Amino acid sequence: MTKEEAYDVVNDYLQTRVCAKMIKRYRVLEKLPNFFSIYRTVFSYIVLHHDNWKAECLFSNPNEFQINIHQCFWYDACLQNGCPELTSAFCACDDTLYSCLHKMRFYRSGQWFDRTW
Repeated sequence: MTKEEAYDVVNDYLQTRVCAKMIKRYRVLEKLPNFFSIYRTVFSYIVLHHDNWKAECLFSNPNEFQINIHQCFWYDACLQNGCPELTSAFCACDDTLYSCLHKMRFYRSGQWFDRTW
């Protein structure tokens, strides 16, 4: 399998299976009172308190939060398995999932892993 074919398989799976399933869940969860507060707490805990991520919280208040992620679990896993080009499929999955949230906005800045191989 070529790198392009591998990317297409992984990206297709993430978009059609993972994202489709999670978008339905997020739509239900968004109806909860204080969804943003719950989401902020869970997301922050995951990326700030686990060894799989290196991140820092720049600010957090009842209306917004900003976290800089310096080390990403997905990139590290892809790199260790000899397929760093697949990282962009995981980034695209994040973009799809976070864009479905009506009460939140997701911004990605800095390096985004292109499909260049």
